[in-house]
Amino acid sequence: MAFRAKLILLESQVRNCNFVHMLYCAELHRKDEAEFPSSFTNLVILDFKEQFLKRFADLDFSAQEIRLFQNPFDCDASDVPSQIEMELTELQENYHIKDKYKEGNLIEFYKFLNSEQFPNLKKFACKFISIFGMTYLCEQTFSQMKYIKSKYRANLSDEHLKS
Repeated sequence: MAFRAKLILLESQVRNCNFVHMLYCAELHRKDEAEFPSSFTNLVILDFKEQFLKRFADLDFSAQEIRLFQNPFDCDASDVPSQIEMELTELQENYHIKDKYKEGNLIEFYKFLNSEQFPNLKKFACKFISIFGMTYLCEQTFSQMKYIKSKYRANLSDEHLKS
């Protein structure tokens, strides 16, 4: 992930007092009034990096599967779950299916796949599609709750209800 690589880069640069990407820190470092707290800054970046890695550990675990879902034509069949290997190989050699993929809509692409020819690949894709669908439903629900629990809710009184 690019963000993790950027944190590693920042950590290294702060350790060497190179603040090319941290303009405010560079300005503080140039001032001779006090020594720049690079060790403290490095600890903050290190803690931030550890928290980031801890919270997004599941993404690292699923990175290969996400890549397979996103572009099944750019994956090596030997790197995917064994029940999908043969189906993926067949898919990658089918130019008609590859053309459908190039149209750009992933959901339409996976709908297009023949369930008898690619049962495991379709099941795999449905798993990912449902994850994003559930996230969308949760976001919609919380947005509606936020609207319902607005600042005007507390202003309800008997007089408002009678009118």
